[in-house]
Amino acid sequence: MKKLLILFTLAPIIFASCKKIKDAAYVDINTTLSAEIPVAVDTATTDKSALVSYSFTESHTESLEENDKVKDYLDLLKRIEVNEVNIEFRNLVGDQLIETIAIEVENIGTIATLENVSPTNSDFTPDINPSVLVQIANELYFTKKLTVTVSGTTNKVPMNFIAATYFDLHIEASPL
Repeated sequence: MKKLLILFTLAPIIFASCKKIKDAAYVDINTTLSAEIPVAVDTATTDKSALVSYSFTESHTESLEENDKVKDYLDLLKRIEVNEVNIEFRNLVGDQLIETIAIEVENIGTIATLENVSPTNSDFTPDINPSVLVQIANELYFTKKLTVTVSGTTNKVPMNFIAATYFDLHIEASPL
């Protein structure tokens, strides 16, 4: 009887300790996955529309393997959250204008469409539906990478700019 009493007394402590050990083994990682997409719009690579706009399409794949904070935990991932997406355009000068631009993630679709991007209007944090952020997180969890495509029109050629997307991530990993 004493043995049973000791067993029932120690059981909650043992199980609680195991849970605490498991919880302590979780690693929280806050990081940013960035995809910098160089875009070159010129008469050799684009079509001129009837409205004197020039179209472009470029893609870039960014992998979690390339992220120093995450690469050691790729096989231990438990959860990924995408908190927000920031988009920045660099190297626009003068009166260069990106008339329209769509940002797409492979297997997800268009996550943002922007208009009238200029040197003075070049940083954006689009309002993305939370369910789309979950889809992006799932894509990252299962494939460990994102392929981002930008396509749109500009007012001039030649034009060279960088479309940079920054995915703000919270990642949980556990060796247990």
